[in-house]
Amino acid sequence: MLTPAVATQLQEAGWSVVLWRTPNLVIGVRPELPANCKILAPESLAESAIASTLTQVDALGGFLHLHPNDSKSPMLSLDSGANALVRHVFLLAKHLQHKLTVPTDSGRRHFVCVVRQDGQLGTTGTATGINAVAGGLSGLTKTLQIEWPSTFCRTVDFASELSAEEAAQRLAAELADPDGQTQEIGWSPQGRVAFLPEVSDTVHSSEADDFPEKPVWLVSGGARGVTAACVLELARRHPGTFLLAGRSPLEDEPDWADGITAEAGLRQAAMQALQAAGEKPTPVKVRQLVERIDANRAIRTTLQQLQDSGSIGVYASADATNADELRDAIAPHVQQHGAITGVVHGAGVLADKLIEKKTPEDFDAVVGTKAHGLQALLDAADPEQLSHLLLFSSAAGFYGNGGQSDYAIGNEILNGTALTFAQAHPNCRVVSYNWGPWEGGMVTPELKRMFEERGVEVIPAAEGARIFADFAMAEGRGHGPLLLIGNSLAVQYEPPPEVKWTRRTTRTLSLAQNPTLIDHTIGGHAVVPAVCALAWMAEAAEQLAPGYRFAACEDFQVLKGIVFDDTLADGYQLDLEEVERESGLHTVIEAKITSSGGKLPRPHYRTRVHLSKATPDSPVSHLKAEHRTPITDNPYQNGTLFHGPKFQGIQQIAELTEQHLLAQCRMPVWSDAECGQFQTRPFNPYTLDPAFQAMLVWARMIHNTGSLPLKLARMEHFRTIPFDTPCTLDLRVQSHSSTALVADLDLVLNDGQIAARMLGAEVTLSENLNTLFLKSAA
Repeated sequence: MLTPAVATQLQEAGWSVVLWRTPNLVIGVRPELPANCKILAPESLAESAIASTLTQVDALGGFLHLHPNDSKSPMLSLDSGANALVRHVFLLAKHLQHKLTVPTDSGRRHFVCVVRQDGQLGTTGTATGINAVAGGLSGLTKTLQIEWPSTFCRTVDFASELSAEEAAQRLAAELADPDGQTQEIGWSPQGRVAFLPEVSDTVHSSEADDFPEKPVWLVSGGARGVTAACVLELARRHPGTFLLAGRSPLEDEPDWADGITAEAGLRQAAMQALQAAGEKPTPVKVRQLVERIDANRAIRTTLQQLQDSGSIGVYASADATNADELRDAIAPHVQQHGAITGVVHGAGVLADKLIEKKTPEDFDAVVGTKAHGLQALLDAADPEQLSHLLLFSSAAGFYGNGGQSDYAIGNEILNGTALTFAQAHPNCRVVSYNWGPWEGGMVTPELKRMFEERGVEVIPAAEGARIFADFAMAEGRGHGPLLLIGNSLAVQYEPPPEVKWTRRTTRTLSLAQNPTLIDHTIGGHAVVPAVCALAWMAEAAEQLAPGYRFAACEDFQVLKGIVFDDTLADGYQLDLEEVERESGLHTVIEAKITSSGGKLPRPHYRTRVHLSKATPDSPVSHLKAEHRTPITDNPYQNGTLFHGPKFQGIQQIAELTEQHLLAQCRMPVWSDAECGQFQTRPFNPYTLDPAFQAMLVWARMIHNTGSLPLKLARMEHFRTIPFDTPCTLDLRVQSHSSTALVADLDLVLNDGQIAARMLGAEVTLSENLNTLFLKSAA
């Protein structure tokens, strides 16, 4: 079991371990613990029991929650089995706030949740063992990291295939990880993963062939507001039947409100109506009357607009979190219009406040509306007949958001459900829309200005509705079920200029996690490409300075390449130190990668990374389009280049002289698994690698000598070159000798824009490399 293994690991690291033992009603099996573990046992899961039990603890260095592997609990029930622990941990966080945020001189404090699902954050192709409610814990830790910036907060997902001892060792490494920007990590036999957003191409409304001819939609929260705007756009494009479920009763409008549209006039009329009924017109009663009028008018307007679009709109007054009540309310309409083919879950409530101010009722209302509401919708329909499941999640779940810990949990539960439902029902189009704030609705003009000052993107209502319908109706399944619209809602912390960013991280490299590097073999051993090392340092620099983006690097040096042979180190240390910053504009981070190899660290790579808040414009190349006779020899087959199929990005050498080389490039497609530990962030290193390859071609053709990258005076990055994208490589020789070549290079896209520019790139020439390259080519 995991608990004893983690307790032992912590004790061996010098920690004093206190076990928080939850009541038997949640977990029946009690593990044997190592000696010297103090036990705290609240009488129940009630908040009062938590508060009284915590009085027995003085100072705390951290809190670890080890969530049971309980895939048998009802999918979205918040109070069954181990699922009840999510609410319990939420309340524990509330009462631990002071203990885990008080300043300390002994190192940072921790709040870490551990779940045992698939080790890949619920993204694998099987839903077995995945518990969406447990996945909601990541919303809590991401929000706490924002509310508690000095505390290390993270959720770690360990695959069930990992032994308890393996998981405990990796957890100890996570606790020591200096990266405070990543709050969600997965560990499986395939390695370590994190969720990062990927920019998606715009989806146009090319309707899928399998879209139902006469769809019947069951919608929560769709009678008014943002969800209504989205439903109306869907109805405009493809009419159908829309069963709108909501708590508000649909009533006839009272005579006293007839014809009054102004807010002030409604309040005045409501006061007079209360007085006429013999009641005291208190502000609360007046507001409630006006809200009922506004709600009923919005519902009727939506129903009329649905009818105008050629659709059928029906409103069912029911508690959308109660499956029985919802099923009874829609039963006659299902009988009349047909079985439900699509579900839209747009209901949501807010109770914004910091975690220490939250109440159990807040959790039940906010998280329950998301989780129990979705369960009720799925219970009221037949999941096997659904063509669409469309969920309104939030960027507050994906990123976390201060004051919205419960809302983040609820939306992460939706995201987890989207992943598992899509895996279990491959013929159903599942989209979980992680919305940023919408213009209008709850975003007042004042709040919009605040968002703009914080750099938060506000979604225009018409644009949001278009995105919703585009991704609901688009042909194909080209993207995963999680769609992120907008950026983080959090204020990005930036220390004053006199306080410099620094960080040290350690990475273990293995060929098993980077299998495609077999195609980058020299002398029988795989070698880390220089551009991958550069991307490693650039990505780490971006994580160090949130809000800044990679713009350029200077003085990149290959001091000793990393080879997968007996010289491979147990771990490689990346040190980052900020050396210059102009707040809000740019910063410069010095980066170096070393390993232990004796009395002194062994240096491998170093550079200075330039980060900027602004996105630079791409310069335009002055290359003229003209016909050139290509050089026909294949550099990958004649010993000029050692690169295997996955790295063979040069398709044609169009020109080669002593001063110039032109090449047409197109790098084959790589999957995320093939990229391994060197992903395509913040630029694609694999589509830049042909630049160094071209220098090797030039050296071989002019000097008949093999060569390897050595230095790069400066690289400027303007646009990422995707895989399978044609570009022209323009190499201009600056100097050369029998031992070195220095050149400037541009990688130019077909539209003439320069994607990346390398200045002062240098390779070292050696005849000793000729034999090694020939062996690799063979």
